Amino acid sequence: MRVYPLWIEKIVFILLATAGVWGLWTQSDLIGYQLWLSLCCGLPFFGLIITEAVGRMVQLVHVSRTVK
Repeated sequence: MRVYPLWIEKIVFILLATAGVWGLWTQSDLIGYQLWLSLCCGLPFFGLIITEAVGRMVQLVHVSRTVK
């Protein structure tokens, strides 16, 4: 029985959050309320979607290797 690699999801989430905040602060032309709205609402929403997708892929690989 193999243990599910949950640490991969956590690392991907932290990397996405860091890259997203850095990208919004340094690379975007947003100012004032637009920047804060995207940091408080948009970034967590898209980070959650991408992290969930990565988690599903990891789970698919994990299950397919365990079945063999």
